Amino acid sequence: IVGARRDPVFGPVVLLGLGGVAAEALADVAVRLAPLDPEEAARMPDELAGRNLLDGWRGLPRLDRGELASVLVLLGDLVVAAPWLSEVEINPLRLTPQGLVALDAVITTADGDGHAAADR
Repeated sequence: IVGARRDPVFGPVVLLGLGGVAAEALADVAVRLAPLDPEEAARMPDELAGRNLLDGWRGLPRLDRGELASVLVLLGDLVVAAPWLSEVEINPLRLTPQGLVALDAVITTADGDGHAAADR
């Protein structure tokens, strides 16, 4: 799972975690203030307890940290540049032998009254 949102205390943040059903069950996430640089984004997987799954564990595809860092940086830039954006979440962001593939995404916007509406 990757995403970005506006935290009421910290402002724009970017998050990375294990996706799918594991995201909520494990609560294994890394969070950074946005915007962030590619080097900082590439280090975020090191904080995950399940990081071995991203490093080619038992024949799984190995994560291209540069590709993931690009996604995280772009999400951070988006949430900083778009004040109407409350949250964007890509879950799952599937790791395949060909690279990362977004399988589902939700974007939540805030209207003028601060109410949120989600679109897939």
